[in-house]
Amino acid sequence: MALTRAAAESGRLAVMVGATDALFKRIGPLLAHIGTDITHCGGPGAGQATKLINNMLLFQNVVALAEALTLARKAGLWPQRLFETLTTGSAGIELQGAPTRDACWSAQRAPGTAAGISRFSSKR
Repeated sequence: MALTRAAAESGRLAVMVGATDALFKRIGPLLAHIGTDITHCGGPGAGQATKLINNMLLFQNVVALAEALTLARKAGLWPQRLFETLTTGSAGIELQGAPTRDACWSAQRAPGTAAGISRFSSKR
């Protein structure tokens, strides 16, 4: 399963399933109660492997966002404005709607002030 807490609460999770075709046909209707995107990824274990790969990509993006925010802070940039600008460029595909966005920074802040990091920050 993937997505946010809000998606879980509203039954809109993405569910990655590893099962035989026969089993997937049986459990598909049950899984539809918790998710809107139910994907048969392959045989037993394929759902877990897909979820691990999904998490790997997610956390790589989180690290990249944290590094970008660190560079922005050190350069005296306005983090929210930087984010808005990046979403219009080639980085935009990775950033638009990113659940990590709100965890990385919050409301606009002037250059040189705290950037609103709540998680994913490290003191160096």
